[in-house]
Amino acid sequence: RARTPWEASDLGVMMLKRWWRPAIGVWLALYLPVAAVLALTFPERPSITVVILWWLKPVFDRFVLHVLSRGVFGDLPSAGATLRAWHDILRVGAWADLTFKRFSLRRSFHLPIAQLEGAPAKSRSVRIRLLGQRVGVHASAITIACMHFEFIGAIGIEALASFMIPADPNRPDFELRAWLQGWAAR
Repeated sequence: RARTPWEASDLGVMMLKRWWRPAIGVWLALYLPVAAVLALTFPERPSITVVILWWLKPVFDRFVLHVLSRGVFGDLPSAGATLRAWHDILRVGAWADLTFKRFSLRRSFHLPIAQLEGAPAKSRSVRIRLLGQRVGVHASAITIACMHFEFIGAIGIEALASFMIPADPNRPDFELRAWLQGWAAR
């Protein structure tokens, strides 16, 4: 039977729940080396590393989608096999996802259409427009909800790290710790 947009979103969550190990495995196999190279390149400016990693998130998402899309048909690839398929994964739409579509709230909705179907640009845009009329608002709502979860998680990690680092009077007061202490003192 046809699924409602919310049921389709729930199906995506269930797929990730079922195949989380290979999905996270390929994500970490790609993310950690990139993060290490960026951290070594910008040792004095970790904020640059964080921004670049955030900007590359659409690329990392493509590799996770590759794993999940193969898992649906019982052909769950290893992290190595997925990384070796980088050309097919990044072939259609990766540049657009990193440039003019980077801030689109429907990017996660467009990604399977672009990556998995591989249709030419004109027919892909027609299909995206057609499907977007029915479920586009739902895709945007889920993206906004996930952005909030990501933001809350990032603030929680920053707060935890900030409270575990000993106070240093030479560090600038730009950090979350100083802001929280100032806010608590009010």
